[in-house]
Amino acid sequence: MLIADLLKVYNENYGLVRRFIYSFKKNKFIIIPYIVIIALPGVFYLSLTVDDRIISTLMMVLTVSFYFSSIVYASYIHQKIIVSDYKSINEYEEHKIEKIDLCIKENVKINSEEDYQLIDTLLVKEIKLLEDSKKIPLSIIIRQLIVSVLITGLLTYSLRELMNGNNEVGMPLFKLYMLILGTMIMISSFLYMLKEFSKINKLKQISKIITELQLRKYQNK
Repeated sequence: MLIADLLKVYNENYGLVRRFIYSFKKNKFIIIPYIVIIALPGVFYLSLTVDDRIISTLMMVLTVSFYFSSIVYASYIHQKIIVSDYKSINEYEEHKIEKIDLCIKENVKINSEEDYQLIDTLLVKEIKLLEDSKKIPLSIIIRQLIVSVLITGLLTYSLRELMNGNNEVGMPLFKLYMLILGTMIMISSFLYMLKEFSKINKLKQISKIITELQLRKYQNK
């Protein structure tokens, strides 16, 4: 199938594993932020065992901050390597276009821009099917309820108990709040990093490339 072949070409050249191996060969220091990303969740959960409230909270905040910063720094290094090798992001995107165009021409005969349009239509339908399969009923409402309960409920109650001097109740609840919040931030950051390499995003990138090819075909008439 054409879509499967396009995804295979994309993964072989721009997938997560390919990107990491390529970047590691170019800059060995890329491993450092990834080691930090792997190690920091352990440090975060270890900070929950610290009895001192201020030190424990500070450790959790710093851990989450370093975790997020490591993800940003890893992405920054990848970008610098791309610019170094391809001179610019535009040249890198042009390389993608050439690879995808070659794959298409090896599988189907392209006579006009309408042929690209048909391929793009297939991609759009595939993207919609994937997005529909991942939709959870009432997901937005459920997420809002969880956040509201977390913020207005757990945090408010724990702080009130701490201000009243009831540390035995307030401190465990406050740590639970920090645990949930920190975990949510780290998971969200990690998923954001992987978002670029999701199947849906790859299909969207390929669709964008095909639109560019379609435009070029039209201009070359």
